[in-house]
Amino acid sequence: MKGIFVTLVFALTALQSQAATITTVTFDELSERPLDGVSVKGVTFRFDGVGTNFPVALFGTSAMAFGKTTLMSAPWAVGTTSGKLLMQFATPINSISFDVGLTTTLPLAEGYFVNLFSDTQLIDAISVPTTVNGPNPFQFSEAKFVYSAMNGPITSVSVTFNRSAAENFAFDNLSFTPVPLPKAAFLFSGGMLLLLVVGTKRSRRKTGADIFSAIAGLPRPSFVERSAPR
Repeated sequence: MKGIFVTLVFALTALQSQAATITTVTFDELSERPLDGVSVKGVTFRFDGVGTNFPVALFGTSAMAFGKTTLMSAPWAVGTTSGKLLMQFATPINSISFDVGLTTTLPLAEGYFVNLFSDTQLIDAISVPTTVNGPNPFQFSEAKFVYSAMNGPITSVSVTFNRSAAENFAFDNLSFTPVPLPKAAFLFSGGMLLLLVVGTKRSRRKTGADIFSAIAGLPRPSFVERSAPR
């Protein structure tokens, strides 16, 4: 009984702490492989697009060495800017951030574009400018994207790129926060725990009649309450 109680309390505590945990993908979790279809840490990547330098987008690669960067570090994800990057989350999230670098040395008023979805509903569409952060003549035009959901939980995010200004992109440092379970869910779980504890106690309680019938192998005797004669 005590073991059951301790286990359930531990599980509820772990669930609550997990709900507030930030998940980060740094693209060194797996060896180099095609990006499309990779699932890691609760996110699945999809990519469509074929380029000259990258016939397929890659996860966990150090292949692209365009220039200096102040936001990213290889290994990262890379691909052609003619494609679309889609991230699908196993559980809804309420915040997300990531870094994107484009293979151009020019600052761009519209470097890349982010669409955020709740199921199939578009909840926000954002154009992100990129800048060149350094004196090196070969420097990524890059920018960090940071977003907190205001219009509902996020289930997927798509990123497209300014392909007229750059041929390839690098993508790194994806972080996201799962939506915390509502307080009501924890209250419900706590109530179920209490019912389980009470039910377990009752199932272990036996009366004298139960013990007698078990020993003698007879049906449990029934008793009829009689009133005292007047």
